[in-house]
Amino acid sequence: RVVLAEVTGLGLLDELLGVEAAILVDAVRSGVKVPGSLHLLREEDLATFGPGSTSAHSLGVAETLSLGRQIYPEEMPAKIILIGIEVGEIGLGESLSSEVSACLPSAAQMIEEQLRKL
Repeated sequence: RVVLAEVTGLGLLDELLGVEAAILVDAVRSGVKVPGSLHLLREEDLATFGPGSTSAHSLGVAETLSLGRQIYPEEMPAKIILIGIEVGEIGLGESLSSEVSACLPSAAQMIEEQLRKL
């Protein structure tokens, strides 16, 4: 199933509980790649994604997943993959930058590849 979940922090857990596997797509800022770059990360990679890298949300995905594993260890997905889309400046109500828009077909292809592997 595909869910557009514009939820922050703990709201993400409601979408993940009871799911066998999940592919999350989120805006990220690593500080090392240009906007429109794609990151393919496993859950265990998130902790090393680096200080100063951020999610577009208040409680980052790494922190949310870690908390979910602590509170609901049996209900969290066995496998979680994150596809991060590098963004530049973000602001409330702004549309996608041309760099991010241009990478969307590649992001969709990456999602399809990961689905086939699952």
